[in-house]
Amino acid sequence: MQNFFSEFMIDMNNLFPFIHFYSSFHWSAWNI
Repeated sequence: MQNFFSEFMIDMNNLFPFIHFYSSFHWSAWNI
């Protein structure tokens, strides 16, 4: 279970910059 959790955290760390970029792009598109 600990190994699964560590793998999950690594995946989240890899996806977070993409999610942050997408959300900021999405909000900037809405604000125009």
